[in-house]
Amino acid sequence: VQRVYGMMFWGVAGTIAGVWLKVKSERYSILGEVIAALGLVGLYLGFGLGHRYFNPPVIGSMWVALAGLIAVTVAAGVLSVMLRSLFIAVLGLLGGFVAPMVCSFQTMQTQLSVYVLLIAIGATVVAYLRNWIALGYCGIAGAFLLAIACGVYESAFINPWVGYPFHLALYALVIALTVTGAWRLPISQKAGCWAFVALAAFCWNVGALGQGTLYADGLGLTKLHFAFAAVIHAALAYACRRRRWEGAAVLTTLSALCAGAMLVTFCQDSKTWQDHMVLVFCAYAALLADLSWRTRESTLGVLARILSVICVLIWFRHVGLAYDSISVYWDGFAGRILEGLSLPLLGLVLAWRLPEGNGKPDGFRVAYIIASGVIAFFVVSAECHWFGKLILPSVGTGCMTIFWSVIAAGFLSFGILRRFKAFRHAGLVLIGAAAAKVVLLDTATLATPARVTVLAAVGALMIAGAFLYLKFKNRFEK
Repeated sequence: VQRVYGMMFWGVAGTIAGVWLKVKSERYSILGEVIAALGLVGLYLGFGLGHRYFNPPVIGSMWVALAGLIAVTVAAGVLSVMLRSLFIAVLGLLGGFVAPMVCSFQTMQTQLSVYVLLIAIGATVVAYLRNWIALGYCGIAGAFLLAIACGVYESAFINPWVGYPFHLALYALVIALTVTGAWRLPISQKAGCWAFVALAAFCWNVGALGQGTLYADGLGLTKLHFAFAAVIHAALAYACRRRRWEGAAVLTTLSALCAGAMLVTFCQDSKTWQDHMVLVFCAYAALLADLSWRTRESTLGVLARILSVICVLIWFRHVGLAYDSISVYWDGFAGRILEGLSLPLLGLVLAWRLPEGNGKPDGFRVAYIIASGVIAFFVVSAECHWFGKLILPSVGTGCMTIFWSVIAAGFLSFGILRRFKAFRHAGLVLIGAAAAKVVLLDTATLATPARVTVLAAVGALMIAGAFLYLKFKNRFEK
Protein backbone atom coordinates (compact mmCIF):
# COMPACT_ATOMS: atom_id res chain seq x y z
CA VAL A 1 0.00 0.00 0.00
CA GLN A 2 2.81 2.39 0.89
CA ARG A 3 4.57 1.79 -2.42
CA VAL A 4 1.42 2.35 -4.47
CA TYR A 5 0.36 5.53 -2.71
CA GLY A 6 3.94 6.70 -2.52
CA MET A 7 4.21 6.31 -6.29
CA MET A 8 1.03 8.35 -6.70
CA PHE A 9 2.31 11.05 -4.36
CA TRP A 10 5.64 11.41 -6.13
CA GLY A 11 3.81 11.32 -9.46
CA VAL A 12 1.64 14.29 -8.50
CA ALA A 13 4.63 16.09 -7.01
CA GLY A 14 6.80 15.48 -10.07
CA THR A 15 4.03 16.64 -12.43
CA ILE A 16 3.48 19.87 -10.48
CA ALA A 17 7.21 20.51 -10.14
CA GLY A 18 7.83 19.90 -13.83
CA VAL A 19 5.03 22.26 -14.87
CA TRP A 20 6.30 24.95 -12.47
CA LEU A 21 9.86 24.61 -13.76
CA LYS A 22 8.83 24.80 -17.42
CA VAL A 23 6.59 27.81 -16.86
CA LYS A 24 8.99 29.78 -14.63
CA SER A 25 12.29 29.18 -16.38
CA GLU A 26 12.75 29.09 -20.13
CA ARG A 27 16.30 27.87 -19.61
CA TYR A 28 15.14 24.69 -17.89
CA SER A 29 11.95 24.19 -19.89
CA ILE A 30 13.10 20.88 -21.38
CA LEU A 31 14.06 19.58 -17.95
CA GLY A 32 10.68 20.65 -16.59
CA GLU A 33 8.92 18.85 -19.42
CA VAL A 34 10.86 15.65 -18.68
CA ILE A 35 10.07 15.86 -14.94
CA ALA A 36 6.36 16.42 -15.66
CA ALA A 37 6.35 13.41 -18.01
CA LEU A 38 8.03 11.25 -15.35
CA GLY A 39 5.37 12.37 -12.88
CA LEU A 40 2.63 11.24 -15.28
CA VAL A 41 4.41 7.91 -15.74
CA GLY A 42 4.44 7.52 -11.95
CA LEU A 43 0.69 8.12 -11.81
CA TYR A 44 0.07 5.58 -14.59
CA LEU A 45 2.18 3.02 -12.71
CA GLY A 46 0.45 3.79 -9.42
CA PHE A 47 -3.07 3.23 -10.71
CA GLY A 48 -2.14 0.40 -13.08
CA LEU A 49 0.13 -1.70 -10.87
CA GLY A 50 -2.01 -0.95 -7.85
CA HIS A 51 -4.85 -2.76 -9.57
CA ARG A 52 -3.06 -5.60 -11.34
CA TYR A 53 0.33 -6.33 -9.75
CA PHE A 54 -0.39 -7.05 -6.10
CA ASN A 55 -2.41 -9.93 -4.68
CA PRO A 56 -4.70 -8.89 -3.12
CA PRO A 57 -4.78 -5.68 -5.20
CA VAL A 58 -4.26 -2.37 -3.45
CA ILE A 59 -6.93 -0.78 -5.70
CA GLY A 60 -9.55 -3.51 -5.73
CA SER A 61 -12.18 -1.75 -7.84
CA MET A 62 -11.62 -1.84 -11.58
CA TRP A 63 -13.72 1.30 -12.01
CA VAL A 64 -11.60 3.28 -9.52
CA ALA A 65 -8.40 2.25 -11.30
CA LEU A 66 -9.88 3.05 -14.69
CA ALA A 67 -11.15 6.44 -13.49
CA GLY A 68 -7.66 7.25 -12.20
CA LEU A 69 -6.05 6.27 -15.49
CA ILE A 70 -8.57 8.34 -17.43
CA ALA A 71 -7.89 11.33 -15.14
CA VAL A 72 -4.16 11.00 -15.77
CA THR A 73 -4.77 10.79 -19.54
CA VAL A 74 -6.96 13.91 -19.48
CA ALA A 75 -4.32 15.71 -17.42
CA ALA A 76 -1.65 14.74 -19.94
CA GLY A 77 -3.78 16.16 -22.74
CA VAL A 78 -4.41 19.42 -20.92
CA LEU A 79 -0.76 19.81 -19.97
CA SER A 80 0.40 19.07 -23.51
CA VAL A 81 -1.77 21.90 -24.79
CA MET A 82 -0.77 24.32 -22.04
CA LEU A 83 2.95 23.54 -22.23
CA ARG A 84 3.03 22.95 -26.01
CA SER A 85 4.67 19.59 -25.33
CA LEU A 86 4.24 16.94 -27.99
CA PHE A 87 6.15 14.49 -25.80
CA ILE A 88 3.54 14.70 -23.02
CA ALA A 89 0.74 14.38 -25.58
CA VAL A 90 2.22 11.17 -26.99
CA LEU A 91 2.77 9.83 -23.48
CA GLY A 92 -0.85 10.52 -22.53
CA LEU A 93 -2.09 8.88 -25.71
CA LEU A 94 -0.08 5.73 -25.09
CA GLY A 95 -1.25 5.63 -21.49
CA GLY A 96 -4.85 5.96 -22.58
CA PHE A 97 -4.49 2.97 -24.91
CA VAL A 98 -2.80 0.83 -22.26
CA ALA A 99 -5.37 1.62 -19.56
CA PRO A 100 -8.14 -0.79 -20.67
CA MET A 101 -5.61 -3.62 -20.97
CA VAL A 102 -4.35 -2.97 -17.45
CA CYS A 103 -7.86 -2.93 -15.99
CA SER A 104 -9.20 -5.92 -17.99
CA PHE A 105 -11.76 -3.53 -19.48
CA GLN A 106 -11.73 -5.04 -22.97
CA THR A 107 -14.48 -7.56 -22.25
CA MET A 108 -17.13 -4.82 -21.92
CA GLN A 109 -17.85 -3.96 -25.53
CA THR A 110 -20.21 -1.01 -25.15
CA GLN A 111 -18.22 0.67 -22.37
CA LEU A 112 -14.96 0.06 -24.19
CA SER A 113 -16.29 1.57 -27.42
CA VAL A 114 -17.30 4.73 -25.54
CA TYR A 115 -13.90 4.89 -23.85
CA VAL A 116 -12.02 4.44 -27.13
CA LEU A 117 -14.09 7.17 -28.73
CA LEU A 118 -13.27 9.52 -25.87
CA ILE A 119 -9.56 8.83 -26.36
CA ALA A 120 -9.88 9.51 -30.11
CA ILE A 121 -11.86 12.71 -29.49
CA GLY A 122 -9.26 13.92 -27.00
CA ALA A 123 -6.43 13.23 -29.43
CA THR A 124 -8.33 15.05 -32.18
CA VAL A 125 -8.95 18.12 -30.01
CA VAL A 126 -5.32 18.31 -28.88
CA ALA A 127 -4.11 17.83 -32.46
CA TYR A 128 -6.37 20.62 -33.72
CA LEU A 129 -5.45 23.08 -30.96
CA ARG A 130 -1.71 22.64 -31.45
CA ASN A 131 -1.74 21.74 -35.14
CA TRP A 132 -0.33 18.27 -34.48
CA ILE A 133 -2.35 16.68 -37.27
CA ALA A 134 -0.22 13.54 -37.32
CA LEU A 135 -0.90 13.01 -33.60
CA GLY A 136 -4.65 13.15 -34.26
CA TYR A 137 -4.39 10.57 -37.02
CA CYS A 138 -2.27 8.33 -34.79
CA GLY A 139 -4.87 8.64 -32.03
CA ILE A 140 -7.74 7.71 -34.34
CA ALA A 141 -5.80 4.86 -35.93
CA GLY A 142 -4.76 3.60 -32.50
CA ALA A 143 -8.39 3.70 -31.34
CA PHE A 144 -9.42 1.66 -34.35
CA LEU A 145 -6.64 -0.90 -33.81
CA LEU A 146 -7.46 -1.12 -30.09
CA ALA A 147 -11.08 -1.76 -31.02
CA ILE A 148 -10.00 -4.58 -33.33
CA ALA A 149 -7.75 -6.09 -30.65
CA CYS A 150 -10.48 -5.94 -28.00
CA GLY A 151 -13.36 -7.16 -30.17
CA VAL A 152 -15.33 -3.96 -30.74
CA TYR A 153 -14.84 -4.39 -34.47
CA GLU A 154 -16.45 -7.84 -34.30
CA SER A 155 -19.28 -6.46 -32.20
CA ALA A 156 -20.18 -4.27 -35.16
CA PHE A 157 -21.37 -7.43 -36.88
CA ILE A 158 -23.29 -8.60 -33.80
CA ASN A 159 -24.80 -5.40 -32.42
CA PRO A 160 -25.24 -2.69 -35.05
CA TRP A 161 -26.38 -0.17 -32.43
CA VAL A 162 -22.85 -0.29 -31.01
CA GLY A 163 -20.68 -1.10 -34.01
CA TYR A 164 -22.02 1.19 -36.73
CA PRO A 165 -22.08 4.40 -34.62
CA PHE A 166 -18.57 3.56 -33.43
CA HIS A 167 -17.18 3.32 -36.98
CA LEU A 168 -19.15 6.37 -38.09
CA ALA A 169 -17.85 8.44 -35.17
CA LEU A 170 -14.23 7.50 -35.87
CA TYR A 171 -14.64 8.40 -39.54
CA ALA A 172 -16.34 11.69 -38.60
CA LEU A 173 -13.31 12.55 -36.48
CA VAL A 174 -11.01 11.87 -39.44
CA ILE A 175 -13.10 14.12 -41.71
CA ALA A 176 -13.37 16.88 -39.09
CA LEU A 177 -9.65 16.88 -38.36
CA THR A 178 -8.71 16.87 -42.04
CA VAL A 179 -11.17 19.48 -43.28
CA THR A 180 -10.65 21.91 -40.40
CA GLY A 181 -6.97 21.33 -39.69
CA ALA A 182 -5.14 20.04 -42.73
CA TRP A 183 -5.31 23.44 -44.45
CA ARG A 184 -2.71 24.67 -41.95
CA LEU A 185 -0.12 22.21 -43.22
CA PRO A 186 2.21 22.81 -46.17
CA ILE A 187 1.13 21.54 -49.55
CA SER A 188 3.63 18.67 -49.48
CA GLN A 189 1.87 17.13 -46.45
CA LYS A 190 -1.75 17.55 -47.53
CA ALA A 191 -1.67 14.57 -49.87
CA GLY A 192 -0.92 12.27 -46.94
CA CYS A 193 -3.87 13.70 -45.00
CA TRP A 194 -6.33 13.00 -47.77
CA ALA A 195 -4.82 9.56 -48.33
CA PHE A 196 -5.62 8.84 -44.67
CA VAL A 197 -9.19 10.03 -45.29
CA ALA A 198 -9.51 7.60 -48.22
CA LEU A 199 -8.16 4.75 -46.07
CA ALA A 200 -10.58 5.60 -43.25
CA ALA A 201 -13.48 5.71 -45.72
CA PHE A 202 -12.50 2.27 -46.98
CA CYS A 203 -12.49 0.86 -43.41
CA TRP A 204 -15.85 2.45 -42.67
CA ASN A 205 -17.48 1.07 -45.81
CA VAL A 206 -15.97 -2.39 -45.40
CA GLY A 207 -17.24 -2.51 -41.82
CA ALA A 208 -20.74 -1.51 -42.90
CA LEU A 209 -20.69 -3.97 -45.79
CA GLY A 210 -19.64 -6.85 -43.54
CA GLN A 211 -22.30 -5.93 -41.00
CA GLY A 212 -25.06 -5.96 -43.61
CA THR A 213 -24.27 -9.47 -44.84
CA LEU A 214 -25.33 -11.04 -41.51
CA TYR A 215 -28.92 -9.81 -41.61
CA ALA A 216 -31.98 -10.99 -43.49
CA ASP A 217 -32.28 -7.55 -45.05
CA GLY A 218 -28.53 -7.16 -45.32
CA LEU A 219 -28.51 -5.67 -48.81
CA GLY A 220 -31.22 -3.25 -47.75
CA LEU A 221 -29.04 -2.01 -44.89
CA THR A 222 -26.03 -1.84 -47.20
CA LYS A 223 -27.96 0.22 -49.73
CA LEU A 224 -28.97 2.69 -47.04
CA HIS A 225 -25.38 2.94 -45.83
CA PHE A 226 -23.93 3.65 -49.27
CA ALA A 227 -26.68 6.17 -50.04
CA PHE A 228 -25.96 7.92 -46.73
CA ALA A 229 -22.20 7.88 -47.41
CA ALA A 230 -22.68 9.28 -50.93
CA VAL A 231 -24.85 12.15 -49.67
CA ILE A 232 -22.48 13.00 -46.81
CA HIS A 233 -19.40 13.09 -49.05
CA ALA A 234 -21.23 15.11 -51.70
CA ALA A 235 -22.31 17.69 -49.11
CA LEU A 236 -18.75 17.93 -47.75
CA ALA A 237 -17.33 18.28 -51.27
CA TYR A 238 -19.80 21.08 -52.01
CA ALA A 239 -18.87 22.86 -48.77
CA CYS A 240 -15.15 22.55 -49.54
CA ARG A 241 -15.68 23.90 -53.02
CA ARG A 242 -17.73 26.86 -51.79
CA ARG A 243 -15.20 27.75 -49.09
CA ARG A 244 -12.21 27.03 -51.36
CA TRP A 245 -10.83 24.37 -49.01
CA GLU A 246 -8.55 21.60 -50.07
CA GLY A 247 -9.86 18.09 -50.68
CA ALA A 248 -12.97 18.71 -52.75
CA ALA A 249 -11.66 16.28 -55.39
CA VAL A 250 -11.11 13.50 -52.84
CA LEU A 251 -14.55 13.94 -51.27
CA THR A 252 -16.19 14.08 -54.70
CA THR A 253 -14.45 10.86 -55.69
CA LEU A 254 -15.56 9.15 -52.49
CA SER A 255 -19.13 10.31 -53.08
CA ALA A 256 -19.10 8.95 -56.64
CA LEU A 257 -17.65 5.60 -55.51
CA CYS A 258 -20.25 5.24 -52.74
CA ALA A 259 -23.02 6.03 -55.20
CA GLY A 260 -21.64 3.38 -57.57
CA ALA A 261 -21.53 0.85 -54.73
CA MET A 262 -25.15 1.71 -53.94
CA LEU A 263 -26.11 0.96 -57.55
CA VAL A 264 -24.29 -2.37 -57.35
CA THR A 265 -26.26 -3.38 -54.26
CA PHE A 266 -29.50 -2.31 -55.95
CA CYS A 267 -28.67 -4.54 -58.92
CA GLN A 268 -27.87 -7.44 -56.60
CA ASP A 269 -31.05 -6.97 -54.56
CA SER A 270 -33.58 -6.38 -57.33
CA LYS A 271 -34.19 -8.58 -60.39
CA THR A 272 -35.49 -5.59 -62.33
CA TRP A 273 -32.35 -3.56 -61.64
CA GLN A 274 -30.16 -6.55 -62.45
CA ASP A 275 -31.87 -7.08 -65.82
CA HIS A 276 -31.21 -3.44 -66.74
CA MET A 277 -27.71 -3.18 -65.28
CA VAL A 278 -26.25 -1.93 -68.57
CA LEU A 279 -28.71 0.93 -68.77
CA VAL A 280 -28.22 1.83 -65.08
CA PHE A 281 -24.43 2.06 -65.23
CA CYS A 282 -24.34 3.77 -68.63
CA ALA A 283 -26.68 6.42 -67.24
CA TYR A 284 -24.47 6.77 -64.16
CA ALA A 285 -21.32 7.15 -66.27
CA ALA A 286 -23.08 9.79 -68.40
CA LEU A 287 -24.09 11.63 -65.21
CA LEU A 288 -20.48 11.63 -63.98
CA ALA A 289 -19.31 12.99 -67.33
CA ASP A 290 -21.91 15.75 -67.22
CA LEU A 291 -21.00 16.67 -63.64
CA SER A 292 -17.34 16.72 -64.63
CA TRP A 293 -18.13 19.21 -67.38
CA ARG A 294 -20.28 21.40 -65.13
CA THR A 295 -17.99 21.47 -62.10
CA ARG A 296 -14.66 21.33 -64.01
CA GLU A 297 -13.68 18.41 -61.75
CA SER A 298 -11.29 16.22 -63.71
CA THR A 299 -11.57 13.39 -61.16
CA LEU A 300 -15.18 12.78 -62.17
CA GLY A 301 -14.09 12.64 -65.80
CA VAL A 302 -11.53 9.95 -64.97
CA LEU A 303 -14.18 7.97 -63.08
CA ALA A 304 -16.56 8.32 -66.03
CA ARG A 305 -13.96 6.87 -68.39
CA ILE A 306 -13.18 3.97 -66.04
CA LEU A 307 -16.87 3.26 -65.60
CA SER A 308 -17.40 3.37 -69.37
CA VAL A 309 -14.86 0.54 -69.76
CA ILE A 310 -16.79 -1.47 -67.15
CA CYS A 311 -20.00 -0.68 -69.05
CA VAL A 312 -18.46 -2.12 -72.22
CA LEU A 313 -17.76 -5.43 -70.44
CA ILE A 314 -21.26 -5.55 -68.94
CA TRP A 315 -22.76 -4.58 -72.29
CA PHE A 316 -21.17 -7.46 -74.18
CA ARG A 317 -22.44 -9.94 -71.61
CA HIS A 318 -26.01 -8.69 -71.21
CA VAL A 319 -26.72 -7.74 -74.82
CA GLY A 320 -25.24 -11.02 -76.05
CA LEU A 321 -27.51 -12.99 -73.71
CA ALA A 322 -30.50 -10.90 -74.81
CA TYR A 323 -30.00 -11.83 -78.48
CA ASP A 324 -29.22 -15.46 -77.72
CA SER A 325 -32.55 -15.90 -75.96
CA ILE A 326 -34.82 -14.36 -78.64
CA SER A 327 -37.73 -16.63 -79.56
CA VAL A 328 -40.48 -14.03 -80.13
CA TYR A 329 -39.16 -10.84 -81.65
CA TRP A 330 -41.43 -8.33 -79.93
CA ASP A 331 -40.93 -9.79 -76.42
CA GLY A 332 -38.61 -7.43 -74.59
CA PHE A 333 -38.08 -5.32 -77.70
CA ALA A 334 -38.06 -1.95 -75.90
CA GLY A 335 -35.69 -3.11 -73.16
CA ARG A 336 -33.39 -4.76 -75.71
CA ILE A 337 -33.18 -1.58 -77.78
CA LEU A 338 -32.55 0.60 -74.71
CA GLU A 339 -29.77 -1.64 -73.45
CA GLY A 340 -28.28 -2.11 -76.89
CA LEU A 341 -28.15 1.61 -77.64
CA SER A 342 -27.23 2.71 -74.11
CA LEU A 343 -23.51 2.24 -74.75
CA PRO A 344 -23.49 4.25 -78.02
CA LEU A 345 -25.41 7.02 -76.27
CA LEU A 346 -22.85 6.97 -73.46
CA GLY A 347 -20.09 7.36 -76.05
CA LEU A 348 -21.84 10.42 -77.50
CA VAL A 349 -22.17 11.95 -74.03
CA LEU A 350 -18.47 11.39 -73.39
CA ALA A 351 -17.66 12.98 -76.75
CA TRP A 352 -19.92 15.94 -75.96
CA ARG A 353 -18.80 16.60 -72.40
CA LEU A 354 -15.39 15.25 -71.49
CA PRO A 355 -13.07 16.54 -74.26
CA GLU A 356 -14.36 20.10 -74.06
CA GLY A 357 -14.54 20.21 -70.29
CA ASN A 358 -11.07 18.77 -69.72
CA GLY A 359 -9.23 20.38 -72.61
CA LYS A 360 -8.59 17.17 -74.52
CA PRO A 361 -7.82 17.32 -78.23
CA ASP A 362 -10.53 16.71 -80.81
CA GLY A 363 -9.14 13.25 -81.51
CA PHE A 364 -10.81 11.99 -78.34
CA ARG A 365 -14.18 13.26 -79.52
CA VAL A 366 -13.73 11.61 -82.91
CA ALA A 367 -12.77 8.31 -81.26
CA TYR A 368 -15.86 8.36 -79.02
CA ILE A 369 -18.14 9.14 -81.96
CA ILE A 370 -16.65 6.44 -84.19
CA ALA A 371 -16.87 3.83 -81.42
CA SER A 372 -20.48 4.80 -80.73
CA GLY A 373 -21.36 4.56 -84.40
CA VAL A 374 -19.74 1.14 -84.79
CA ILE A 375 -21.55 -0.28 -81.75
CA ALA A 376 -24.89 1.18 -82.85
CA PHE A 377 -24.34 -0.27 -86.33
CA PHE A 378 -23.86 -3.78 -84.94
CA VAL A 379 -26.92 -3.45 -82.66
CA VAL A 380 -29.20 -2.37 -85.50
CA SER A 381 -27.71 -5.05 -87.76
CA ALA A 382 -28.55 -7.69 -85.15
CA GLU A 383 -32.09 -6.35 -84.91
CA CYS A 384 -32.46 -6.50 -88.70
CA HIS A 385 -31.17 -10.07 -88.71
CA TRP A 386 -33.68 -11.27 -86.13
CA PHE A 387 -36.49 -9.21 -87.65
CA GLY A 388 -35.98 -10.90 -91.00
CA LYS A 389 -35.59 -14.31 -89.40
CA LEU A 390 -38.68 -14.16 -87.15
CA ILE A 391 -41.00 -11.63 -88.84
CA LEU A 392 -40.13 -11.83 -92.58
CA PRO A 393 -38.75 -15.34 -93.14
CA SER A 394 -39.21 -14.91 -96.90
CA VAL A 395 -36.58 -12.14 -96.84
CA GLY A 396 -34.48 -13.62 -94.03
CA THR A 397 -31.00 -12.21 -93.69
CA GLY A 398 -31.67 -9.92 -96.61
CA CYS A 399 -33.06 -7.39 -94.13
CA MET A 400 -29.54 -6.87 -92.83
CA THR A 401 -28.24 -6.47 -96.37
CA ILE A 402 -30.88 -3.82 -97.09
CA PHE A 403 -29.88 -1.95 -93.94
CA TRP A 404 -26.20 -2.10 -94.89
CA SER A 405 -26.98 -0.82 -98.36
CA VAL A 406 -29.02 2.11 -97.02
CA ILE A 407 -26.23 3.08 -94.60
CA ALA A 408 -23.63 2.74 -97.35
CA ALA A 409 -25.65 4.97 -99.67
CA GLY A 410 -26.00 7.53 -96.90
CA PHE A 411 -22.26 7.51 -96.22
CA LEU A 412 -21.43 7.87 -99.88
CA SER A 413 -23.91 10.70 -100.39
CA PHE A 414 -22.72 12.57 -97.32
CA GLY A 415 -19.08 12.06 -98.25
CA ILE A 416 -19.63 13.31 -101.79
CA LEU A 417 -21.73 16.32 -100.83
CA ARG A 418 -19.52 17.42 -97.93
CA ARG A 419 -16.27 16.16 -99.48
CA PHE A 420 -15.40 13.87 -96.56
CA LYS A 421 -13.02 11.16 -97.71
CA ALA A 422 -13.53 9.00 -94.59
CA PHE A 423 -17.30 8.74 -95.19
CA ARG A 424 -16.84 7.91 -98.86
CA HIS A 425 -14.36 5.13 -98.08
CA ALA A 426 -16.60 3.77 -95.31
CA GLY A 427 -19.52 3.71 -97.74
CA LEU A 428 -17.48 1.87 -100.36
CA VAL A 429 -16.28 -0.71 -97.83
CA LEU A 430 -19.84 -1.27 -96.60
CA ILE A 431 -21.13 -1.66 -100.14
CA GLY A 432 -18.47 -4.29 -100.76
CA ALA A 433 -19.45 -6.11 -97.56
CA ALA A 434 -23.12 -6.03 -98.57
CA ALA A 435 -22.31 -7.38 -102.02
CA ALA A 436 -20.19 -10.17 -100.57
CA LYS A 437 -23.01 -11.06 -98.19
CA VAL A 438 -25.48 -11.25 -101.06
CA VAL A 439 -23.20 -13.54 -103.06
CA LEU A 440 -22.14 -15.83 -100.23
CA LEU A 441 -25.10 -15.95 -97.85
CA ASP A 442 -28.33 -14.34 -99.02
CA THR A 443 -28.61 -16.25 -102.32
CA ALA A 444 -27.27 -19.55 -101.04
CA THR A 445 -30.75 -21.03 -100.49
CA LEU A 446 -32.37 -19.61 -103.64
CA ALA A 447 -33.10 -21.62 -106.73
CA THR A 448 -30.69 -21.23 -109.63
CA PRO A 449 -32.86 -18.91 -111.82
CA ALA A 450 -33.65 -16.60 -108.92
CA ARG A 451 -30.05 -16.61 -107.80
CA VAL A 452 -28.82 -15.69 -111.27
CA THR A 453 -31.36 -12.86 -111.46
CA VAL A 454 -30.34 -11.42 -108.09
CA LEU A 455 -26.63 -11.62 -108.85
CA ALA A 456 -27.15 -9.97 -112.22
CA ALA A 457 -29.11 -7.13 -110.63
CA VAL A 458 -26.45 -6.60 -107.98
CA GLY A 459 -23.70 -6.60 -110.60
CA ALA A 460 -25.58 -4.08 -112.76
CA LEU A 461 -26.11 -1.75 -109.78
CA MET A 462 -22.44 -1.92 -108.80
CA ILE A 463 -21.29 -1.21 -112.36
CA ALA A 464 -23.65 1.78 -112.57
CA GLY A 465 -22.46 3.05 -109.19
CA ALA A 466 -18.80 2.67 -110.17
CA PHE A 467 -19.44 4.56 -113.43
CA LEU A 468 -21.12 7.48 -111.62
CA TYR A 469 -18.46 7.53 -108.91
CA LEU A 470 -15.61 7.74 -111.44
CA LYS A 471 -17.41 10.26 -113.59
CA PHE A 472 -17.87 12.80 -110.77
CA LYS A 473 -14.68 11.90 -108.91
CA ASN A 474 -12.82 15.06 -109.90
CA ARG A 475 -15.55 17.30 -108.43
CA PHE A 476 -15.70 15.99 -104.87
CA GLU A 477 -11.98 15.24 -104.56
CA LYS A 478 -10.86 18.80 -105.27
